[in-house]
Amino acid sequence: MEKLPPGVSDRAAEMSPELRERVEQRAYVLWEADGRPDGRALDYWLQAEQEFVTQSIAGEEDPLAGIDQEPS
Repeated sequence: MEKLPPGVSDRAAEMSPELRERVEQRAYVLWEADGRPDGRALDYWLQAEQEFVTQSIAGEEDPLAGIDQEPS
């Protein structure tokens, strides 16, 4: 997957190291599952980030806990 655009890199730098790593891992999984298309790093990063926000808003005790599981 290509490098993230500067704006996303700045946002990622503000995350905790654990959250950033989890978002990176999830974005990579999404990218691979989609056939590794070029030029879509931002799309996958934002999708992965949104999954964490959605879980956090849903009130999960640990929003990182469910990320290792495949979506249903």
